[in-house]
Amino acid sequence: MDIWAGKMVLEQREIFPDLKIKLICVSPFENEIKRRRGTDLEDYIMLRDSCDEFITLGKEYNKYCFNRRNEYMVDRSGYVIAALSDYKSGTYSTVRYARKLGREVHVIDLNKFAEEQGFARP
Repeated sequence: MDIWAGKMVLEQREIFPDLKIKLICVSPFENEIKRRRGTDLEDYIMLRDSCDEFITLGKEYNKYCFNRRNEYMVDRSGYVIAALSDYKSGTYSTVRYARKLGREVHVIDLNKFAEEQGFARP
């Protein structure tokens, strides 16, 4: 989802150059890139090299680093878009955090989307 969203920001930046849209990428820890493979790795590098700012929050992976990254982004956002299929996930806890801070939140329910598109759930 992060890669897709980053690509959409770059696309909108090209379509609307007068809006001065910025892409700020936030990595939860150094060497996150080592966890990526194939086209995911290629897309990650492209976004890293195309963004206006690349921020790394921590030195090493730990079980809280992605939550910390998500809260960091919410703290600096006025509007949050989340794609969600599991309401017990880290993404949902980010949605709850954003709402607690009074952020406007739009949730794309992936279960509903899959059902509407005729995709079977595994």
